[in-house]
Amino acid sequence: MGNKVYYGEYSLDYWIHLIISKNIVLPEYQRSFTWDEKRRNNLMKSFKDKRFVPPVTIGYFEKDGEKQNLIIDGQQRLTSLLLSRLGYFPNRDAYKKYIKKMEKDVGNPDKNFIDENDDLEQAKEIVNGKNIIKWTFNELLDPTKFLCIEELSNKIKTIDFFDPIDNEDVKINDNFLKNTYLGFCYLVPDSNGNEYQKNYYSSVFRNVNIGGMNLSLQESRKALYYLDNSMEDLFMPKFVDKINSGSKIDFVRYMAILSQYKKQNTIDTLCKGYGGKKDKIEEYYEEFIDIMINKKESDTFYSYNQLFGERGYEAKLDKIGEIIENSGLCTKDFDSIIDYDMYYFGLIYMILFDEKEIHLDRWGEIEEKINNQIKIYKARYLDKDKKPTDEFNEDSYINWHQKNPAALINLRARVGKSIEIYENIMR
Repeated sequence: MGNKVYYGEYSLDYWIHLIISKNIVLPEYQRSFTWDEKRRNNLMKSFKDKRFVPPVTIGYFEKDGEKQNLIIDGQQRLTSLLLSRLGYFPNRDAYKKYIKKMEKDVGNPDKNFIDENDDLEQAKEIVNGKNIIKWTFNELLDPTKFLCIEELSNKIKTIDFFDPIDNEDVKINDNFLKNTYLGFCYLVPDSNGNEYQKNYYSSVFRNVNIGGMNLSLQESRKALYYLDNSMEDLFMPKFVDKINSGSKIDFVRYMAILSQYKKQNTIDTLCKGYGGKKDKIEEYYEEFIDIMINKKESDTFYSYNQLFGERGYEAKLDKIGEIIENSGLCTKDFDSIIDYDMYYFGLIYMILFDEKEIHLDRWGEIEEKINNQIKIYKARYLDKDKKPTDEFNEDSYINWHQKNPAALINLRARVGKSIEIYENIMR
């Protein structure tokens, strides 16, 4: 049959019906509403003035025997339309207060991920910025029953960070909604089985969500987990959210790099061919995810069967979580990817790949060795003996590790040194 794409348009009224009846579904990985009031207002004016509005992309997908119409592209437009009909819109300042209260009560599940850029301040700005609302209309809908517009309107009134909308510029009435249209394209992959659908949508999800500004690179991977969520806990283990050291660790990153190290037994080839750009290294991580999910053999990575066999991964992840919590590592305040890498590469390798014990009675020795190495890597200058110094003279030189921690040569050094420290102390 081949893949098919259908084109058409629905009235705004019918789009709202599709949302609240759950005939179109927002995938769980879509966690953010980024539009502000100005963009919502511009959208409604565009509808009023009959200006072009980009069509929504919907994809047909069968998951666990259930047929779904997934909203692949158009979350911001459809959410703004629904909120305009309900007459409420998120207040950014109120949302910040809400998040602070939530952090006090249950911690912060939406911490940023530390990544190759080593730019914590920029990442924090993105997470805490005025244009990000960690909310989707999925939270408004009831998964067990249909809620009409009036019920949804009453429900949204109770949410602390929503305020009434001033709809004076565009009257959102029945006539407007029934006689104004928004286009769509509907993707139907070739019915060659679930595996084909997964591969097809993996490409679609990545192109749409990374091309837009809705998701970080790490969050965009959740689209891949959504296609087969049987191993989501492997890629996003629960202990990651319990780490209170400023940022989350990107567990996929650590697993992928260490998997290659285990396979090839050298740091020299780690991420070879994938350096330089964030989206390039992301291809490397997604290749690893594909090998894990589909349990393939690889020349680059240790396979799922080699790593876990029939025992599964739960016990190993639990042990990593216990070490992180009982050592106090989860509360350490780090400000650089250098800190994270020096502590986590060796720890994860020892437990996950080498199946060795980490004895907490020797944790003090590990900390001392790692902290000393971190000082060297983060020093502005090094003297002729490669010891950190604040002085620049004829016998010292610029520490390029500190200036460019993302460079593959520096990443590889951290992998090797972290593993070496743990192995030497735990042997």
